[in-house]
Amino acid sequence: MLPVISTKDIGECAAAIFKDPSMIGKTVGVSGDMVTGPEMAKAISDARGVPVAYQAVTAETFRSFGFPGAHDLANMFQFKEECNEGFCGRRSLEFSKSLSPNLIDMQTWCSEHAKEIPMD
Repeated sequence: MLPVISTKDIGECAAAIFKDPSMIGKTVGVSGDMVTGPEMAKAISDARGVPVAYQAVTAETFRSFGFPGAHDLANMFQFKEECNEGFCGRRSLEFSKSLSPNLIDMQTWCSEHAKEIPMD
């Protein structure tokens, strides 16, 4: 599972956090949805009307891709894989919805932004 959230929803959650004095000194995580790789691919496929397949790649393989930032992204994905329970646990959907009740899920975001998703 991977927590995902739209930039608009991050802003709304952040605004709610800044307005709440009980949040001072706390570290919080937010999420608009929790999805798997195949669910993410399906949401993009449905939105764009073309087949998109999820292909799992190890962190070691990702590091070998050679583009700027590949190593950093590989580290992030490795951390997410090795610490997934805690990573997701700190990003509660219920808490996030208490901050911003109109959070959108992955499928909705993809539908609303289909033309912005590059397919080249």
